[in-house]
Amino acid sequence: MLNQNNKITIQPKFDYKLLFKNFLKYNKHLSKKYLFSSGRMSLYYGISSLQKRLNIKKVLLPSLICEEIIPVFKMLGIEIIYYQLNENLEIDYNYIEKCVKEDNYFVFIVNYFGYPSDWKKILELKNKYGFMIIEDNAHSLYGKYNEKKLGLFGDISFTSFRKILPLLTGSELKINIKHERIILNKLTKFPSKNEFIYLFRNFKPSFLNSNIKKNNYTDKIDIENYQMDYLSYKIYINNVFDELYIESIRYKNYLYWKNFLINSDLKYFNFIKNKFCPYVFPCIAPTQQEKEYWINWGTKNNISIINWPKLPNSKNYCIENNQLKNIIFFPVNHHNDISLNTNYYAYN
Repeated sequence: MLNQNNKITIQPKFDYKLLFKNFLKYNKHLSKKYLFSSGRMSLYYGISSLQKRLNIKKVLLPSLICEEIIPVFKMLGIEIIYYQLNENLEIDYNYIEKCVKEDNYFVFIVNYFGYPSDWKKILELKNKYGFMIIEDNAHSLYGKYNEKKLGLFGDISFTSFRKILPLLTGSELKINIKHERIILNKLTKFPSKNEFIYLFRNFKPSFLNSNIKKNNYTDKIDIENYQMDYLSYKIYINNVFDELYIESIRYKNYLYWKNFLINSDLKYFNFIKNKFCPYVFPCIAPTQQEKEYWINWGTKNNISIINWPKLPNSKNYCIENNQLKNIIFFPVNHHNDISLNTNYYAYN
């Protein structure tokens, strides 16, 4: 088993060295960048901007979606209708087409796990019916589709820096519509209590660990505190992250898990065929027992393995493919070369 301080996590730990390196630097100018504290804060302000001139009161969401974004649509008075996905996360295009023929919708598209959706098909539908696309790029900070960066396909898109970069908070909202702009009164804020707890989680005091669990999610959005925290902002704007290095290590770790788990009962996603910058190594456990086995195996080996996502519990929510309830994530965090730890890992 690895030492507790060397735990392999899904998301990178905050990088104190980068903070010291960049804290006293003069801030670089970021032109036309809308930075927020989180993906759902970016989503809220992006949709709010569009609603000022568009009368769209419905959104089509994929059935495989995190509950965290649901409050955004509730706060904005937007009705949620779910569309289904098959076991390879292919969209039910016929259902989407049926809906957009009859009414105005936002259509919410996710680039799952860092891999691009089928943007050729999606844009063909958009060109035919003219609906607005929200692109969820939270998993795909450095992803591409046909050499075009992900985040540039939707009318608006949002990222989640903390999933890939060693920051406390951060998200970029992209508005890909000409002459559509928003005005932000303040760029940064002092880190909140929860952000400070996250900042010092590496030191593992028990009281901090318990607080992290308790405060991990809330269905309330404080839209006044939309800003990125100042510490993360300093790192993000003054540091040049090596995208090629990040992609190469993450993909190497992805291939490690693909090979390591080849004789297990876990099911891989067949649509992932080309090299990309993965957020995680995702797979489907055939049973609840198998899912729990791997999560416990991760705990024993000091590896964060999680069930994803926490699904919505609203009355109208429905997911027809029950296999998608058993998705588990293995970490590919580029701060660890997992292949170097091969001797530690074994399973029955």
